[in-house]
Amino acid sequence: MDNSNFSVNLRELRNKKSITQAQLAESLNVSQKTIAHLENNYRKPSYELLLFIADFFKISLDELVGRQCQQNIKECISVISAQELHSAIIEILKAKNLTAKQMLSDIGLNHCLITDMKNGSMIGADKLCLIGKYLNTSTDFLLGISNDPNIHQLS
Repeated sequence: MDNSNFSVNLRELRNKKSITQAQLAESLNVSQKTIAHLENNYRKPSYELLLFIADFFKISLDELVGRQCQQNIKECISVISAQELHSAIIEILKAKNLTAKQMLSDIGLNHCLITDMKNGSMIGADKLCLIGKYLNTSTDFLLGISNDPNIHQLS
């Protein structure tokens, strides 16, 4: 995942809300150093932290990582299980006449990833973004947050 969009977005969102790194860190139950590392692109956020940050700023995951979606503010973010995510990815692959093995090979991910999701292991945000980009599908759609699979860019 190109973390630079996320880093810039996080800093801009925090500044727009007129809060310090320490205040954001306290709200997210992380250290100020973690926020500084995220904003300076020294560290990648975990999937869970991405969800907390998106919830805090009331934006979608796509918007947070620099991929804009049609809806700007989500009132309720529902986190789906790894098995539901697996099913959503498999459905899209079938509709595009692709295989999971082909997709994982094309984007350089371990072939066990799909099986792991089917067995209940959630993937990281970086891998989710790669899959969404490969499938030309928003991460919000994959996570069940949006009914619109299309990626929308704001002008």
